[in-house]
Amino acid sequence: MSRKGISISVLLFWSLLLCHTSYATTIKGQILPSDKGELPSRIYLRAYTQSQSFSLDSADVNAYGAYLLEKEITNHRLYYLIIGKIRYKVFLSPDESQIRIQNQYQNQEKIWIENSPENDAYTLFRQSIDYYEPSIFNILKNHIQIDSLDIYIRPLIKGLRQNLMQIEKYYPQTFIYKTLCSTKSWVKRTEVDTVSDLRKFLRQNFLSTLPFENENLLELPIFDDTYMGYVANLMDTTNADLDTLTLLIENKILPPKIYLYTHRQLFRFLILAQRENQLSSFLKQHINNPRLKDDLVLQSQMKEVVAIMPGQKAREIKGFDVFDKSQLLSSFLEKNKLTLLMFWEPDCSHCQEAMPRLETLFEKYGNKGLGIFGVSIGEDKEKWKKYLVAKKVPWTNIQMAKNEKEKNDASYFFVVYTPTFVLIKKDGTIFHRFIDMRHLEQQIKTML
Repeated sequence: MSRKGISISVLLFWSLLLCHTSYATTIKGQILPSDKGELPSRIYLRAYTQSQSFSLDSADVNAYGAYLLEKEITNHRLYYLIIGKIRYKVFLSPDESQIRIQNQYQNQEKIWIENSPENDAYTLFRQSIDYYEPSIFNILKNHIQIDSLDIYIRPLIKGLRQNLMQIEKYYPQTFIYKTLCSTKSWVKRTEVDTVSDLRKFLRQNFLSTLPFENENLLELPIFDDTYMGYVANLMDTTNADLDTLTLLIENKILPPKIYLYTHRQLFRFLILAQRENQLSSFLKQHINNPRLKDDLVLQSQMKEVVAIMPGQKAREIKGFDVFDKSQLLSSFLEKNKLTLLMFWEPDCSHCQEAMPRLETLFEKYGNKGLGIFGVSIGEDKEKWKKYLVAKKVPWTNIQMAKNEKEKNDASYFFVVYTPTFVLIKKDGTIFHRFIDMRHLEQQIKTML
C-alpha cells in the first residue's frame, strides 16, 4: 500500500472514530434519609425518549445512601433518575464528565445537582417554558378581542424573553442555551413589542425557530411541547390552517424519524380533538403517503379510521338489553330518522356528566325521529343494570356482546375514550363519527 493510501486509511479510521465518540459521565449520588422508609438498595437511570430508543442503567446504593454510576454519553439528553417511587429529571451532557446529586428520599422537591451548568440552565429553561407558554395559550383560548390579547400576552412574552436572556447571561456555553433556547428565539424579534396582532404573529412564528431537522431533539420534551403546542393552541379548525402546517413540513428536508413523528402526533390529535373535517383532509393526503409506509401502526390506524368516516356504512352492533333480550343496531336504525350511537361505561365520570344533557336532547328530539342507542363497554353487567334502573335512562341500552376471536365493536369504531358519540342515518350511513357533546344538537337539527 502506498503512503498516500495509508494516510487516507488513517484519516478514515479517525473520522469514523470521532463520529462515534462517547464520553463517560460519572454521577456521584447521595440519598439523604427521611421518615418515609428505608433507603433503596439500587437506583435506576432511564433515558427520556419520544422515539422509543430506551436505555436503562442502575447502580448499587450502600448503607450510607451513596452510589456511583458511570454512563456513556454520546448526545445531550434528559434522563429519569429513579429512586424508590420518585423519578427525578436529570440532564446529562458529554461536556460534563462528573456531576454530584443529592436528594432526600421520597421527596420530589428535595434534589440538588452540583457541578452542572447544563442542569442549572435546563431547570431555568423548563420553569420558564412551563409557566409562560401555558399562560399564553390559556389567554388565546379565552380572549377573542385582539386588543385584550395584546394587553395580557405581551407581558408574558417579555417575561419569557427575560428568562431566556438570563440563561444567555449566566450559561452562554451550554447546550441548553445554544440549542434549546434557540427554539424560542422568536421572542427576541423586535416586532414582538410593536406588532398589532399577537395571535397572528404567534401563528406565523411559533414554529419558525424549531429545528425540525435535528432528530436528537426527539429525545427531549421541547420538540413535542413546541410542535403540539402549536397544533393544539394556534392551529385553528379550518382545512386552510392544516394545509399551512402540512406545507411547512413537506417543504423541509426532514429525517424520517421527525417526519413520522410529526404526522403520527398530528393524526392522534385530530382524533382526540374530534376535528372531523381536518381528519378527513389529513387522511386524503396521507393514506397513500409513501414516506409513512414504514410506520405500520399508523398505516393500520388510518385505514381503520377511513372505514368509519362520514359516508361509510356503520358496522352491525349486537348485544343484550337489561331484560336480556337481543338487540341489533341495524334494526334500531330502521325505526329512527337519526340515531345517536353512544359508547359509554357506568363508572365513567364524563359519561355520568353527559347523561343530563342527553336526556334533554332525547326529550326535545325523540318525538322528531332521534333515537339513542347506548352501548356499554364495561365488564360489570350488574353494575350497568343497576345504574340504568336507578337513573331511569329512557333510551335503548345494551351490554356489548364480546367474542374473543373477533375484534369488538368499540375497537371497530375506534373508541379511545368514553363517552364516544356517532351519528348514523336511517340507511346505516355514518353522518358524523368524530363529534363532541358541544356540537351534537347543532348536527341533530340539520337532519331533523
